[in-house]
Order: sequence, then structure tokens, then C-alpha cells
Amino acid sequence: MFKEYLSEEAFKELSEFYSSEDYRFEFQTKTNLKEAREVLEENGYETKLIENIKQYCVVKDKYSERRDILKKSVYNETIEDKIVFVMKDKGAVEEAIALGAQPLNKTEIEPLF
Repeated sequence: MFKEYLSEEAFKELSEFYSSEDYRFEFQTKTNLKEAREVLEENGYETKLIENIKQYCVVKDKYSERRDILKKSVYNETIEDKIVFVMKDKGAVEEAIALGAQPLNKTEIEPLF
């Protein structure tokens, strides 16, 4: 899964994987992911497969200000009165922490992914 602005050509090649509801690209199989990575690399994008996404996760209270965190996340999940955000990169994680989010590993929350 990723969320990124792409060139028109790359977007067209990957459009079958785009979720317009969630504004992100999603891949159901490893083959789909491999194809997408090839398209991205052919179009000049660097790709990096993240095995442990929990290091990119932060948690914020459901009813707190979170607009700036949401902008830099690729996925979020509500668990009771908290929201777990998967951030797009390490810089976004640090920014979210500066905005009052907690790293997932500092909480007792266990996300579904």
C-alpha cells in the first residue's frame, strides 16, 4: 500500500490498483506488488518494501486534533477511542509525535494488520 503523487504515465499503468475511496494504491498479491514496483522503478521512483510496518505507526486519541497527521498517513484504523495511523515515512512519524501522537510500541494497542 502506498499513497503518492505519480506522473500521469505511472498512474495510468497502476490505475487498476488505485482505490479512489481511500486515495491510495493497494495490492492484493505479491505478484501485483512486484508488477507495481517494476512500473515505479521504470518511471524513476525508488521503492522500498517495508516488512514491519508497526515502526511507522502512531496512535492518537479519536477525538483529538489529527488533521495534519492524517495528511501524511497512508492508512488509519480506529480501535475503541484511539486511531492508529500508518505514516508514509520516518519523517512523518517524527512529525506526528511532535503533534502529540504516541509511537505504537509505547502503547498497549494491537492493530488488526
